Amino acid sequence: MHIGDRISLFHEPSKGYLGAEGFSNMQVAIDVSDGIVAGDKTRSESRDAIFVVHGAANYNATMQIKAYQEKNGMTVEEVQSDPRCRKLLLEKAKEDKLNLDEFEQSTGKPVRYGMVVQLQHDTSHKFIVVTRESAELNRDGRRVMLDGNAGEGAWFKIMPRLRVHSEGEKIHVDDPVMLESVDSNLRLSADPHSQLADGRKECSAAQNGSTFKLDLYRSYEMHRRARQTLMGGQAVQLIHKEADGYIGSDHRRAQLGLSVYVQNAEVMHKSG
Repeated sequence: MHIGDRISLFHEPSKGYLGAEGFSNMQVAIDVSDGIVAGDKTRSESRDAIFVVHGAANYNATMQIKAYQEKNGMTVEEVQSDPRCRKLLLEKAKEDKLNLDEFEQSTGKPVRYGMVVQLQHDTSHKFIVVTRESAELNRDGRRVMLDGNAGEGAWFKIMPRLRVHSEGEKIHVDDPVMLESVDSNLRLSADPHSQLADGRKECSAAQNGSTFKLDLYRSYEMHRRARQTLMGGQAVQLIHKEADGYIGSDHRRAQLGLSVYVQNAEVMHKSG
């Protein structure tokens, strides 16, 4: 397994995959309805159960903003409009950029047992986090959610389930693993008998963790190649080589029925 891989996590006792809707419902749980048989194995058919493997990001500015928000009982919108937070918000923007640069540079790096990673939901781009709230059904555990401003609650150490593996060894697809929260020292735990109102099985963070099997949805190499393929619906620029410019138009010209024009490439670069 590598940084940048897209994976799914299969819970054998529940016969379902760890996932979340990620927009109207942030709760992470086991969905037992999205498994299909592919060849001689079961895999997830839902994008809700796909996660991108990241290394541990830095959250100094994020945690300072959260602390300020909690101390003053403010909403996210109030923090963003508070002039006293302007410096912190700028630092957070720089921090986010550095985290993204670090992810792009580390993509393809092997993931080893004992390494701290983050799991980013592929469709919503939010991270799995262990919150401070009690789980809905498991009162001895904490609630597991998706969060766009993850913080250190998104750090998980990947631990081997079998004694044949040890820390420092490379992790392979189909390995049984346990995910331990660095912030709380609790492990992701799923109970096949704890059914939520929406029919999914609850996933919480507890002392006794569960084993998940790693399934590879798409490797970082496959994803990189897919991004180089032009797909229907993508925005493109059309270059007129002889005129050395881009073919363009605008809303006003279209309404007047005027033809497209060629914008000089050098002028576009200067204005962009």
